[in-house]
Amino acid sequence: MYVVYLPVIKTIVDIKPLNTFLYKLYDNDAVLFTLKFILLLLTISAIFTYTSPTPIEEEEKRKYGIKGFLWAVIFFLTIFVDIIAYKKNLYTLLVVLFAISIISYLIAFFYFLKFKRTKVRDLKKDRRQLIESQFDQERELIENEYSIHFHYRYSYLGDVKESVINIVNPFRSILVGGSPGSGKSFAILEEMVRQMIKKRFTGLFYDFKTPTLTKKFYNYYLWYRDLFAIPPKFFIINFDDPEYSHRCNPLSIDNLRTIADADESTRIIMLNINRTWIEKEGDFFTDSANVFTSMLLWYLKLMTEKYNYNVCSYPHLVALSTFESSELLFLILNEYGDLKNKMKPFSDALESGALEQLAGQVASAGIALAKATSKEMNYLLTGSDFSFDLNNPINPKILSIGNNIERQDVYSAALGLIISKTMQQLNKQNKLPSFVHLDEFPTVYVRGIENTIATGRSNKISTILGFQNFSQIEDEYGDKLAAKVTKGCGSRIMGQMLDDDAEKISKTIGKQKVLTRQYTYSASDTSETQQVSMDDIAPPSVISHFSQGTFCGLIADDFKDKEENKVFLGEIIVPLELKKHEEEVELPKLYDFRPKDYEAVIDDYYMSHKKTVIQLKSILISTSYKDLIELCGNFEYSMDFNNALIKMFDMDYDSFIDFAIDNNLYLYLKEYLSDKFKLENAKIITEELSEELFQCYSSEEAEDFINSLIEAGITERNKQKILTEVTQEIYNDIYRIIAMELRDPNLDIISMVKGNPKLAKKTIPFFSRLAKSDKFTDSKTRELYNSTCMELQEQE
Repeated sequence: MYVVYLPVIKTIVDIKPLNTFLYKLYDNDAVLFTLKFILLLLTISAIFTYTSPTPIEEEEKRKYGIKGFLWAVIFFLTIFVDIIAYKKNLYTLLVVLFAISIISYLIAFFYFLKFKRTKVRDLKKDRRQLIESQFDQERELIENEYSIHFHYRYSYLGDVKESVINIVNPFRSILVGGSPGSGKSFAILEEMVRQMIKKRFTGLFYDFKTPTLTKKFYNYYLWYRDLFAIPPKFFIINFDDPEYSHRCNPLSIDNLRTIADADESTRIIMLNINRTWIEKEGDFFTDSANVFTSMLLWYLKLMTEKYNYNVCSYPHLVALSTFESSELLFLILNEYGDLKNKMKPFSDALESGALEQLAGQVASAGIALAKATSKEMNYLLTGSDFSFDLNNPINPKILSIGNNIERQDVYSAALGLIISKTMQQLNKQNKLPSFVHLDEFPTVYVRGIENTIATGRSNKISTILGFQNFSQIEDEYGDKLAAKVTKGCGSRIMGQMLDDDAEKISKTIGKQKVLTRQYTYSASDTSETQQVSMDDIAPPSVISHFSQGTFCGLIADDFKDKEENKVFLGEIIVPLELKKHEEEVELPKLYDFRPKDYEAVIDDYYMSHKKTVIQLKSILISTSYKDLIELCGNFEYSMDFNNALIKMFDMDYDSFIDFAIDNNLYLYLKEYLSDKFKLENAKIITEELSEELFQCYSSEEAEDFINSLIEAGITERNKQKILTEVTQEIYNDIYRIIAMELRDPNLDIISMVKGNPKLAKKTIPFFSRLAKSDKFTDSKTRELYNSTCMELQEQE
């Protein structure tokens, strides 16, 4: 500083020997610049070797650093102005620059000293230590013949990076969990099936909210079916709507090789109907119901073979279980050697006359089975559109099995039976790779699922289980079986989980080394303590706070494609462009329930309801959509709606009521209006469709609506007629078989009844009622029961 401002200082203090030497330096511009630069470097060195324990806020520290830098720049720039001022002998300016240099230097030095204070850690930015617990998840894509991949984003060292989840061995079973809305179906389960179909997997999937998944997977099937050597066929089971369902018979005689198969099948049925029985196997009444149902099923197989007439199906089993006389059934069953061992406890009660005990033993079976049936099920479970060997190389298939949350108690037994039978067929050697995809699998009891998980790997079966929480599995499967199922899955992918479930997942994923810092702050000092500890990779609190689409877990590898870093935590990158097209193609209508003379039936219906059709058309073209919507919304039941229309528009009661009920006018109109105006979205109605709401049907639109209404009504009535006829024929089959058995001379049942006076006395009125029963309609069967009744009466 003395050298730089020598002309100014010389006027104040003149030290000749020193000033003479310094003048030589002052005349060299480079030396002046170097001296000032050296001064700056020495100052910076001093500052950076200085440490202060006094704490400072991060924002304040940043401000001091910026200010110090700016003042240092000002100090450094004065050298250039100094040179110009000296050359032109501007000594006054040099004095000013001298003052500026001193001030800027001191201020910069002050700010840099402040900047060197210890920064107070902002705990608000990482309250839950998320940054500290982040870990490197970099992986390369590992591709093989069966591998599945998910791309995802994760955070590490403050940066957002992308990586990939490599499921190189999907046959080690995959458990996918997450609370409702966590995105497990959208981001994980659906994408798994898409990739598997693309890699030529066959298999089955369980659609709990049919047709939600079925429609998507059907589109996947259409995209990739040509990749198969032999294109697979796509089959659907939908008990809600037989028009969109195939037919099958999981209890056909081909699926009942031994009586043990009958035992297993009936356990599946009964345990689905009564989930509480899962942990009560061995209980007297539970086992009695299972054994009784098993005997009935095996008996139906024997009858199918004996009379060459197929009565071996789930609906026939239900019908037989509700037969009026269990005593008579036991007399018949006892005549077949295959059933004698199972008959022992029932025979003892029958011989001792303990009829009440006998009735109690079998009543639970009949009552349970009667709850798990419907006309639609009777129709669909007595056909044979496909076999259950879905992974057959010469006849590959993909099967959708649909459920309905509102009817799951009715459907679960049959669905569990179909799934279990299919898994048995899949789990065989030398077949195509296949998947068993069960989203919301606790809603159906799949007997043997733990065995498929344990042994299906060698037969290339990928078991994929989706669920919401672990307690759901335990409630439906029991603690022991639930533990077997969940622990058998090698790969686990988990979205948001809460409470105990989050702790369980966190424990499964494991721990990692984490550097923990502890700070102690005071007015004049800061102390830091560092500690390395093993903390959870994914703490329960983090899992509980997952956003939609965020998942964690661990992936099982294999010998060929080993993966050192098996743990992942991040946001799944969903292929949204593909998702836009996954519902483009509608599901095909599989059965046409229109009557054979369809056009003639429609013409006749129009002629017989001509007046009502004209009146309805007049209502539609004179009433705004808004008024129709309000009218539908004012009534909860179709009867009230129909009566309101009659009163408002002065319609003929009898003719209109027949028309409205025949064609289900109320529901059809509600669905039409809801679909047209998207009534689930009120904002659309008020902002975008307000003008159209005040319009009415045009004449052409009204005619189209009425035509579609009548066509749908005729088809529905004919469908119900067919379903009723099939159900009636099932009961005809059962009562016909029993009647034929009674008259079979090889069994001689009538003689046994005659030999038991107590039984004969009870049987005579039974046969008398049976001959008049409306459960069957076959006249020849009725004649057989009449003749049997007369024979017993003669004996009496």
